[in-house]
Amino acid sequence: MSSSGLTTIQAQQLIIQYGLNKLPEKKGSTVIQLIFSQIKNYLFLLLLIASIISFVVGDPLDGVLILGILLLNTILGFWQEYKASKELEALRKLEVLNSRVIRDGQEIEISSFKLVPGDLVILESGDKIPADGKVLESVSLAVNESSLTGESLPVMKTEKEGENDLYFGTIVSSGRGKFQVTYTGVNTKFGKIALTLADVEEEVTPLEKSLNSLGKKIGLGALVVSIALFVFGVLQGNSLIDEFFNSTALLVAAVPEGLPAVVTIVLALGVHKMYKRKALVRKMVAVESLGAATVICSDKTGTLTQNQMVVKEVKTHQVNEKELIKCAVLCNSSSLVVKENHGGFDILGDTTEGALLLWVKEKGVDYELLRSKGELVDENPFNLKSRMMSVVWRDMGKDVTYVKGAPESILPKTDLSEEQIEKVEQDYKRMASKGLRVLAFASGKEGSPLNFLGIIGIADTPRIEAKVVIERARQAGIKVIMVTGDNELTAKAIAEEIGLIREGEEVITGAQLDELTDEEFVMRLSKIRIFARIQPEQKLRIVRVYQSSGEVVAVTGDGVNDSLALKQAHVGVAMGQTGTDVAKEASDIVLLDDNFSTLISAIEQGRLIYSNILKVVKFLLAGNLSEILLIIGASILSLPTPLFPAQILWINFVTDGFPALALGTDNASANLMKTPPRKKWSVLLSNSTLLYIFIGGLVMAAISLIGFYISLQLFGVQTARSSAFTLVVISQMFFVFILRKHHSLLSNKKLVLSVGFVLLMQALILTFEPLKTLFKV
Repeated sequence: MSSSGLTTIQAQQLIIQYGLNKLPEKKGSTVIQLIFSQIKNYLFLLLLIASIISFVVGDPLDGVLILGILLLNTILGFWQEYKASKELEALRKLEVLNSRVIRDGQEIEISSFKLVPGDLVILESGDKIPADGKVLESVSLAVNESSLTGESLPVMKTEKEGENDLYFGTIVSSGRGKFQVTYTGVNTKFGKIALTLADVEEEVTPLEKSLNSLGKKIGLGALVVSIALFVFGVLQGNSLIDEFFNSTALLVAAVPEGLPAVVTIVLALGVHKMYKRKALVRKMVAVESLGAATVICSDKTGTLTQNQMVVKEVKTHQVNEKELIKCAVLCNSSSLVVKENHGGFDILGDTTEGALLLWVKEKGVDYELLRSKGELVDENPFNLKSRMMSVVWRDMGKDVTYVKGAPESILPKTDLSEEQIEKVEQDYKRMASKGLRVLAFASGKEGSPLNFLGIIGIADTPRIEAKVVIERARQAGIKVIMVTGDNELTAKAIAEEIGLIREGEEVITGAQLDELTDEEFVMRLSKIRIFARIQPEQKLRIVRVYQSSGEVVAVTGDGVNDSLALKQAHVGVAMGQTGTDVAKEASDIVLLDDNFSTLISAIEQGRLIYSNILKVVKFLLAGNLSEILLIIGASILSLPTPLFPAQILWINFVTDGFPALALGTDNASANLMKTPPRKKWSVLLSNSTLLYIFIGGLVMAAISLIGFYISLQLFGVQTARSSAFTLVVISQMFFVFILRKHHSLLSNKKLVLSVGFVLLMQALILTFEPLKTLFKV
């Protein structure tokens, strides 16, 4: 942590998001990479000594072969690590944020790194400030500057000198405003600090921790067994040189040198595939948690629905519709821009407010002209506690207050009688039961009862694919829960349409939730499918109660106040289109299209990545174990060494290379999303996985040892070694297909080609005379 309150991880993320054009150099490596690199260094030294000894004792071919395969292994290792680092670097550059800008009098949205000094930028609550600048317009604008100062309390910003400075990387905590850009990129105050932070911390995932533990155990175990084998052989009267080669061979066989790089590549390629499917992974740890998710707490608007708001029903109250239109325009902070080459309009800002402007356009009213006739004096932006927005508008010297919001928040503030309120409630409940989002409108003088203007019902059609996707999640053992700030009638109507709620399942409101103790809440938890009119702190409570019940929870969110729930969840999922910068910052994954089906696709991909990594680990470790057991078995039976170091090097070279990588690119099987999520406490190298590896390695070793023994009795030691060498290669190539029991034999063409290449090379070694001589077969 720097004195500014900024971590190096935050520095790197902001540099990437806003295009500071320079990334800190990565000086460190993960623990697992360091451990394996140390083991590889010792192996390299031992093999180099073995090669020199081969030359000294008059066996130059063996020395050349060991050196040649060492070179090939080095080249392969370099390529794997280079590819892994490039994939990770590409992933880090995917997340770029946008800004709303006024240029030449037109409001547009551009990538934040395209900002230039002089640009006028519009800020809303939850935005991350994309450049240094001066405030030109402030509506209760407050900024959290903790990333620069370390102070967590928001700082009020106004147009006054000394209170108008804004800094890149800080966050709008409330209010809205406009500011003029003065400095961008490396010239900002933050940019100058960030570029001095060179050492970027790496996130250590549970997977890396498992591999870290594995690396230590393999390194220590291999060394102990190799020394024991050397001592055992010498005590039996074997030559020191032969036993040195034997123990070196075992040490080479024990260490899966390519495992860290292969796992990193598989992980990075899988995450990149998720990005192509509109899911941007911000934290690698989320990939592992995704596959174990048992509950999804999903927003309604824009996630389960299309977020294409359209005014469907309007009910005025004893006023001309023009008054309702005026309130809908003036109590509204969104704008419309013409779509280039397509016609129609894009909405800049809240889509609900945008729908009101589109309705006004359809009525033939120029909303921009209407706004230009007056002056905004004061504004209270919408918030989830009041569930309303209000503005004070000055027109021809008169100040008028306009409000809009949830009917239950607006109606008590109006001059309506109880009977009239009851009639309006019937109307809005009728609209809500159709799945419409209902807004109430009123106007008047501040401090006096407001004149009720009417209600508007806005439709947000469910996504076409939502019903199918929810059923798919159900088949995968994942419970989908709707958590929304909307009315319970609206939420239930949408949920019934998409099949989220079934008979006997419940809807609960935020007010009802507050009346429940945690114990009562847990007892009803299994039946609740919809939480309506939910406050941010209630959403956080919902997540915590699910977690305390043993569930692995994924949560979607888009607002400033969702950040607590997003951080608390095992997987926080922010919306890429409607989400605030604060929500994205708190999330693990960003849905670039805000679509629920993308989240389910990401969960499938998370399961696939974990499954593929598990297969790669099983393949490499079982293969190496088979070589170890073969050597130990031959030693115990007082048989000659079945494999030379050069042969083991070759086996590890071909298996750690293309087949392992190809296995990691397997597509999802039809069975993947029809099984329950794995248990959250399960680890990659569980007892069942270790047993699988042991049995696989034992069977392959037994086959090779039996073949070696029979060939030794019938044909002599050279043919026996050729048999053992070939059987090890062939058994490992068969084993790779056994690992894919839920796939068809030819479904992974890369794997088929890589296995074909390995078998072809083995055939050449057995038949091509120079190679036969080189490998002593």
